[in-house]
Amino acid sequence: LRLIIIFMDKGKIITIFLWLALLTNFLLNGYSFFNYFALMLVSIHFFEFLIFFKRIARSSDVSDGFVLTLVFGLLHIKDLKK
Repeated sequence: LRLIIIFMDKGKIITIFLWLALLTNFLLNGYSFFNYFALMLVSIHFFEFLIFFKRIARSSDVSDGFVLTLVFGLLHIKDLKK
């Protein structure tokens, strides 16, 4: 785990903590605003996956690309080969 964190940029680390906070809020029945915010992020990242599908399919396994795009969005896509 430590090696993974060393090779990740700051944006992706912050994104992971954001998703963990949103998941915690959901599991503890916290503020509904944050649940809607998480749903909005997933929806946006899903559309990013559809828009950049060819680029994702060329550079990695589609299922891995799908998960990484849902989690990181453009932070993942910008690192892919064009």
